Amino acid sequence: MHNGVKYSIGAAAVVALVATVGVAYAASPGVLERSTRMPSGVNVELGADVISEPFNCWTDGAFGVTEIDGQVYAMPPVNAPACEQFVFSGDDVNSLVPTTKITGVDAGTHTDRGRVYDAEGWWPFTLWVDPDSGTWYSYMHTEDGSKCDTGTPGVGSDLRTIGVWSSTDDGATWTYEGVALSLDGERNFQLPDNNCNSQAGWPKVGGPGDHDLVVGNDGYLYLVYNQFTYNNPTGMPAGVQGNRGNMAVARSAMDDKGMPGSWYKYYDGEWLEPGQGGHETYVLTSANERQPKNEQRSIAWSTYLEKYVVAFASGEGVYLSYSEDLVNWTKPEYLYQEAPRSSTYGDSANFIAYVNLVGTGQGADGTSNEIGQTAWLFYVLGNQSYEVHRRLVTFDTQTNLAAGKPVEASGNFGFGGATNVTDGDWGTDFVSDDRSNTAENTGWMQVDLGEESDFTTVNLVPSMKWGHGFPTTFEVQGSNSDTGPWTTISLQQGITKPRDGATVSIDVGDQSYRYVRLAWSRLAGNAEPFVSFNFRLAEFEVYDDQAPAPVGPFVPSSADLTVSGSAQFSSTQGDDGWTYMYRAPLDPNETYAQWVPMTWNAGASQWQRAGTYTAVTATTQHPDVNGSSSARIWRAPADGVVHITGTVAKDAAATADGNGVRVRVMANRTTIWPVGAGWQEIAFDDAVGYDVDVYQQVKAGDRIAFIVDSNGDAAYDNTAWNPTIQYLNVAGSMTSSTAYDSLQGTNGVSYEYYDGSVIDELTWDGSTWVRSGTQTAVGRDWMRPDVGSDAIRTWTAGGSGVISIDGWVEKADVTQGGDGVSVAIYKNGTLIWPSTGLPGSLANNDAFGVRTAVSVDVVNGDVIRFVVGSGADASFDTVTWPFSITVG
Repeated sequence: MHNGVKYSIGAAAVVALVATVGVAYAASPGVLERSTRMPSGVNVELGADVISEPFNCWTDGAFGVTEIDGQVYAMPPVNAPACEQFVFSGDDVNSLVPTTKITGVDAGTHTDRGRVYDAEGWWPFTLWVDPDSGTWYSYMHTEDGSKCDTGTPGVGSDLRTIGVWSSTDDGATWTYEGVALSLDGERNFQLPDNNCNSQAGWPKVGGPGDHDLVVGNDGYLYLVYNQFTYNNPTGMPAGVQGNRGNMAVARSAMDDKGMPGSWYKYYDGEWLEPGQGGHETYVLTSANERQPKNEQRSIAWSTYLEKYVVAFASGEGVYLSYSEDLVNWTKPEYLYQEAPRSSTYGDSANFIAYVNLVGTGQGADGTSNEIGQTAWLFYVLGNQSYEVHRRLVTFDTQTNLAAGKPVEASGNFGFGGATNVTDGDWGTDFVSDDRSNTAENTGWMQVDLGEESDFTTVNLVPSMKWGHGFPTTFEVQGSNSDTGPWTTISLQQGITKPRDGATVSIDVGDQSYRYVRLAWSRLAGNAEPFVSFNFRLAEFEVYDDQAPAPVGPFVPSSADLTVSGSAQFSSTQGDDGWTYMYRAPLDPNETYAQWVPMTWNAGASQWQRAGTYTAVTATTQHPDVNGSSSARIWRAPADGVVHITGTVAKDAAATADGNGVRVRVMANRTTIWPVGAGWQEIAFDDAVGYDVDVYQQVKAGDRIAFIVDSNGDAAYDNTAWNPTIQYLNVAGSMTSSTAYDSLQGTNGVSYEYYDGSVIDELTWDGSTWVRSGTQTAVGRDWMRPDVGSDAIRTWTAGGSGVISIDGWVEKADVTQGGDGVSVAIYKNGTLIWPSTGLPGSLANNDAFGVRTAVSVDVVNGDVIRFVVGSGADASFDTVTWPFSITVG
């Protein structure tokens, strides 16, 4: 039985549902951006997807955030010396800056029963501060991957352990204390091909790691860890046979400070097995019940749910599970799949990794130990650049009106009784007795809610038998009599068979009926030869989904705020949001996401990289060769719009020679100046330079980086640059998702089409804005044109100011065909995006898409139109286009 939690995906994840679940929006307006919803539990709303990187270097794991005296502290899980590991601190997770450099954690010096660890690296996933002594403890994931040669270049034994480090000087210096948890010493694994292992039977690959620390309220510290149990590492990484998704738990009395020898693994109902070498019982495992691999997890106690919440990534998606005791967990529930999207790499090799739950407040309310009704969900989009993304998660109670209610059906096959769809158990299915050799298969089932009830959403949970038999063409109907007449409240066509646990959620508008019926006419087959089609469904759920939209803790600035490079220049990293960095050697592909903090030189009153020319002063920046760019970086304290100005030029005293420099301004990993170019080159003798004047929409924690690069030769490269950042007095903001409504003009938004000669209004059909007789439609965050019938979402300005538009447009239907679409933004009929003078285009298979960002002046009554046009073929032309508009 599952726990009854349901989920809703917000704006930017619609395409993820399409790609993974297979919901064909091109033929099915009204299918919401939802993934999994379970009966009578909690509704989890996900906010917009934004790049949000708390640390200056890429993270290779989940991170823990701890509160000390009102400040929050974290040690990012970075294992590369080139990142020069630091302790980070700030008021909250979105304002973390490097404050203390870490020393004492040296690779290759730590052992467990004679086995050398840390040659591959160490990852400080956790941080706990003893409230009595103030001593810091970190329980770190370690690997010995380069100590034993497997015969495959670059691949070592990769054995894992969890070690204990302590610090008595607030994280500056660390002392290795020994091993907390290591591999079960009696597991039978393939023996190594050489004598690298000091204990017979140890595998080349395996052991505990990827863990999280839970500070219990029962006097214990808990480590919830993954047990890597590969059993055939020969030929790694290709062809490895193993089982990675095994979650186990161990505990240590808090009085023992989690020191080595005090940990005991949970095994067979007791806590008696030693942490070093003892047995464990898997409390979640991919080895049974077809559960996903529960790797790279984060666990937090929810004061709102009064349960532990575990969020974890399993390559193909994010899952949630719940527990009251860290031992008994609900079946993992599929949350969503992130669409491949990297502002640096446009490939499809992305995967989700290193999920982290962090409180949304400050101080004690902003840790990873405890969350309330809201939490930040951080995760790494694991492509080459390892972007860190963030979403706001909001929990809200919700009741499945169909839970336990009577069900009738046109017929069922033996064990597959109709009541299985309202029993709250994914493991039981309704199976129809109508079978055919084609997908055309008709039948019906209906739920009696007991009385006339208001509802807005119907959810269909696919069969656990790989989703076979799911309806692809069907109607949702309502009536106040069990014999009808029946009113069609939603018609769905062309829905592709969803994956296990990926519930299809259907927005039916505001309805009120006693009986809710599903009538199908086409089914997804078994994908097996000679097997007939029959209807299968695990759960039929009905909700009156009135949960409020999630509200983040950070709001646009309500007053002007101005900072400048010189006025706030400081000898302390992080003062007034400014940090001083040089590009890390880890960043050879120039993602400009990997930064190393500079060192303060009091004598020269500058930040610098020791042994190089790379430096930042109050008004200048100097780079060096070999990619050692200098950067002055400012972190936004709140959501809003900023106006970035200033002149960048060669310093007048450095114009005698050299080959000049190149400069840019970046928001996170996106270049925002020069507009439409990667760099602005400045000649060696150009003391006049260029004026920067750009508006940018920012989220709390966004980084604005002012970067100077040597252009290959660092001679005479000192560059004058005193940038100014002004928060605009924000008058308001909107998003396409939250502004969506069934009435034209609500929230300043209307829904239109263009037939080549006139623009006219679309019509509300009960769930979607449509043009009758065509495929043209506009949904909450998706749009679909037809040939000669563009789809338009229009926003009308209610006052004067500067607006900042930010969004992402991408194809939703990418697997079938078609000839792509055109996309554009107009102000009063004039193209403002893209800047090429012509509308942009998306190929028929472009699931990556493009960012749609532009700032423009408006006055009252100005009209901004977001337009999607079809080519000669309107097949599969649905796009997702979530966007926001902030008015300054």
